Amino acid sequence: MAKKTYTLSSTEVDDDQKTVTISEDVTQTKEEKVTIAQLKEAITNKKEQIKIMREEINEKIDEIQAINDNTDITVIDIPEKIILEETTPEKITLK
Repeated sequence: MAKKTYTLSSTEVDDDQKTVTISEDVTQTKEEKVTIAQLKEAITNKKEQIKIMREEINEKIDEIQAINDNTDITVIDIPEKIILEETTPEKITLK
């Protein structure tokens, strides 16, 4: 999956309904208008996807640990569980 870089045209936004202009790549002229509320929703959706993936990974780690604990087979290098701190900014600053 290609990494995307977005350039935001505003510097500071307090209003969820304010529209900002973003361009996908500074070398391209394609622009898309989105509201801050839409950006917040996209961030929330990504956080939820990450949470689900983290839970699935941690379940697999538990399964591996159970195999390791209940058999004569030793699983080497069982990864640590993934712990993410939840942070939500009170104010979004666009740079």
